[in-house]
Amino acid sequence: MATTQEDLQKDYENYQRMQQQLQMVMMQRQQMELSAAEVERGQDALAKADKSGKIYRLAGSIMVPRTKDELLKELAEEAETLKMRKDILAKQEEKLKTSLTEVVKKLEAATKQTGVV
Repeated sequence: MATTQEDLQKDYENYQRMQQQLQMVMMQRQQMELSAAEVERGQDALAKADKSGKIYRLAGSIMVPRTKDELLKELAEEAETLKMRKDILAKQEEKLKTSLTEVVKKLEAATKQTGVV
């Protein structure tokens, strides 16, 4: 348990780093959710599109013709990839939250023990 001022400082710095990591993970997960919603909107629009109509996909700064089936497959793959990334980020977020809770308890106990506020 942290008992010296130096130990408390290190624990507090660790706590701050973990908070920053948690914020980054949460932002990344939110970005994945936005991307997944965009892919879903694309899938919905594509499902309504005429199979014989021209369909294009943006590739960098150019538009490339694709078939409806090709695009549906690509969007399904993107959706799966985004889901996996979101799941990984959700697990990281939970681990960080658990670790932060433990560090907070450790800091609270140490400050009570040393009388530092």
